[in-house]
Amino acid sequence: MHGNSSFNATACMLQENGEYMKTLIIYKSKHGAGKEVAQYVQQKLSADLREADSALSWEGYERIVCVGSIYAGRLAKQLIACIHANTQELAGKSVCMLLCGMSDAAPEKIITENLGEAFYQQLAFSVHIGGKLDFHKLGFLERTIIRMVNKQEQLYEDKAAVVVDRLRWETIDRVVAELIHEA
Repeated sequence: MHGNSSFNATACMLQENGEYMKTLIIYKSKHGAGKEVAQYVQQKLSADLREADSALSWEGYERIVCVGSIYAGRLAKQLIACIHANTQELAGKSVCMLLCGMSDAAPEKIITENLGEAFYQQLAFSVHIGGKLDFHKLGFLERTIIRMVNKQEQLYEDKAAVVVDRLRWETIDRVVAELIHEA
């Protein structure tokens, strides 16, 4: 997609003035929850969907939806690099951030610590959408750390759970509705 600004009607939402708002959804997901959400939003908005990469260009898009998974308070370095590479293209775009993770950290805290206050201030909105753990997709060290953290923070109740799904689909649907209304 780098450098491609060709018009794709399926990646656009019709605005009230009859023009299209071309939308790009970028994501980075280690274990699949962020990708699942990004694909869901992509289908609802008929948007383009790309995995975050520093070579990815936002040129030709009016709206950017970032879906970022949070690991120990950090966003994926590929998502951070993609956003930093497109800082010059932020002007005039509607950018929003959906944060996917098991803790209830405030979006402002996560975004400012990972991307800076200036980026946070430019966002149309940001929202934490919950998270999902699939213990089959985690390595031994990740499972051990998650279980230790759970003892302190009570991220989930069922100690024998294989999948802990705390994605807030009602929140995600509200975001989709807001994005459709914005178009």
